[in-house]
Amino acid sequence: MNVIDRARFGVLTAVAVASIAVPAGQATAAARNVCTGVAGCKVVAKVDVNGDGKSDQVGVVRSGTAEDGKITVRVLTAGGRLLKTSNALTFWGGGNGWFGAAAIDGRRGAELVVGSTAGAHTEFFRVITYRSGKLVTLKAPARLPGSASRWTMDCAYSSNIGVSRSVRKGVRYLTVRTAVRNDSGVGHHGRTTVYRWKSSRWVQLSTKAVRYRSDQSAFKICGWHIKGLRRYA
Repeated sequence: MNVIDRARFGVLTAVAVASIAVPAGQATAAARNVCTGVAGCKVVAKVDVNGDGKSDQVGVVRSGTAEDGKITVRVLTAGGRLLKTSNALTFWGGGNGWFGAAAIDGRRGAELVVGSTAGAHTEFFRVITYRSGKLVTLKAPARLPGSASRWTMDCAYSSNIGVSRSVRKGVRYLTVRTAVRNDSGVGHHGRTTVYRWKSSRWVQLSTKAVRYRSDQSAFKICGWHIKGLRRYA
C-alpha cells in the first residue's frame, strides 16, 4: 500500500468510526434518569404525568423517621424538565410512601398517589396532579371524610371508607362509600355519594343512605378501587 492509499484508508477509517460513535452529550442524556445523583431516590413509575401523551419518569425519596418524615416526588418529563414536590409523611411505618399512578380526575395525564399520615387503621393520602407546569395537590371530593387536601381511606372493624372511579360515555365519575358499624354491633350504615368531573372539579350528583347487613359487604367497599392503585397499605 503506497502513501496515497494509506492516507485514503486513514480517512475512511475515521469516517466509519465517527458514524458509529455516540456524541458525549447524547450518551449523558441517555444515562440520566429522574434519580440521577440523588441519594435514596427510587424510580417508581414511567407514566404520562403532564398529559402530552409521552411517558415521564417518576421517582420518590423518603427522609426522616417513621413518625416524622417527608416524601419528595420527582418527575422528569419526556421533554427533560425536572419537577419536584414534597409533603410530610408521618406515622408511616413501611416503604417509601409511594402508592401508585392512576387516572383519577378528568384531565389527561396520570395522578400520583403518595402517603401522608397513617393512623391506627385510617390512612391519609396526597394525590398529586400536573397543572400549569407544576405538581400540585388534587383536592378530595367534598364528602370524603378528612381535609380537602388529603384523601382518606379506612378498612377496619368499625369504619370503612373507599373510593372508586368509572367512565361512561367519556364522562368521569367518582363514587365515595362509607360504612360505620351500628351501635348494636351488627351490620353497618353509611352513605354512597357520586360525583362527576366538570371543568376542573368534582361536582356532586347524588348521595344516599346505605345499610350493609354483613361485615363482608361493608369491608368490600374500603380502600382504593382505581386501576393502578393498591387497595390499602
